[in-house]
Amino acid sequence: MLSTVIHCKSTSIHVTALHADYFSLKPERIIVFVGHDAKQDFQYLKRLNVDLSQINNIKDILDSSNMYQSLRRELNGSSLSKTLLHLDMVGCNLHNGGNDAVYTLRAMLGIAIKAKVDKKELPDDFYDFYLMSAAANYNLNLLEKS
Repeated sequence: MLSTVIHCKSTSIHVTALHADYFSLKPERIIVFVGHDAKQDFQYLKRLNVDLSQINNIKDILDSSNMYQSLRRELNGSSLSKTLLHLDMVGCNLHNGGNDAVYTLRAMLGIAIKAKVDKKELPDDFYDFYLMSAAANYNLNLLEKS
C-alpha cells in the first residue's frame, strides 16, 4: 500500500473530510483516540489547524507511551521503536503516519498482553499507576477550546 503525501496547509481539510465521510455512515460511533505520546499528536494537529475539540465523538484517550512507562515503572517515556523492541516486535518505516498508527496499536496490545502474561513485571497497582501516570503526563482537557 502506498502513502499519500498531502501539503501541510491542506491537512485540516483532509482530516475534516475524512471525519465527515466516516461518521456520516454511523454518526453515533464512539472514538477512542490512541497514540504514542498522544499529547504530541494533539499539538501537531493543532499546528495544522485541526480542531479536535469539534469532534464530539472522542470519548477517551489511550496513550501507549504512558502504558509502557507504567508497566516498566520508568519516570521517562520511551520512543515507539524502543517500546516495540522491548516487546520483541519490529517496527518498519516509523515516522510515517500510517505505520506509526499500526505499530502504536500493536504496541498497546503487546503491553496489555505482557502485563497479563508476565506477572513478575506487573505491579499489583499497575492500573492505578497507569491512571496516575496518565493524569500526571497528559492533560485530558486538551480537547477543550483554548
